[in-house]
Amino acid sequence: MPKIKRSPKEIEAVKISILETALEIIAKDGFDHLSMRKLASRIGIAAKTIYNYFSNKEEIYIMVLTRGFEIMYEKAIETGTVYDDPSEKFAALCREYVRFGITNKNYYNIMFNLDVPKYTDYLGTPLEPAAYQEKTTALKLAELGLGLLSDVTRSSGQFPDTDIPYLLLKLWSQLHGIVSLYNSRVMQEVSDQADQALKRMTDDLIAPYITRENRTEP
Repeated sequence: MPKIKRSPKEIEAVKISILETALEIIAKDGFDHLSMRKLASRIGIAAKTIYNYFSNKEEIYIMVLTRGFEIMYEKAIETGTVYDDPSEKFAALCREYVRFGITNKNYYNIMFNLDVPKYTDYLGTPLEPAAYQEKTTALKLAELGLGLLSDVTRSSGQFPDTDIPYLLLKLWSQLHGIVSLYNSRVMQEVSDQADQALKRMTDDLIAPYITRENRTEP
């Protein structure tokens, strides 16, 4: 019997299933425990079938990262479209970063927390182009934040242009800190109002970058 050819939609569905299953394995067991055999067993297909879609587990891992950054970027763009003011757009971006981090914990951990291979680890290998694409996708989010923060500072005159990259990195580090504390449940251990604290800390971190007329007073 001739083999039935999958439609593009079916092929994409299989790829997504592989990537989501790989994400679960890496998040739970670590990158070193990801294997084609384990993936196949979880999905319920033959291990050799996965090679029809990806060359090896390294490529799968890179594509998991790329997909995570694509989802995060699309959400960031979507959440900012309802605002015209640069500071409101920037605030929405920061809040979306926190929301993504706590509602997509597995993606967030592999993107920002786990000790997993980075772009430089693939330099000079066959996977360098895929790794570069992942890095480019990740940097789109940083470029979006940098552009919005530049618009905010130019309209307010509050910060010199030379400080913008540093300020973005500083704010990102602070937002990452509260997301990580929340995801690790440390925040919940020390506070019975962790959700409210998370929101308040996020708002406090954003406040210096919001023009006065757009601030929501407590």
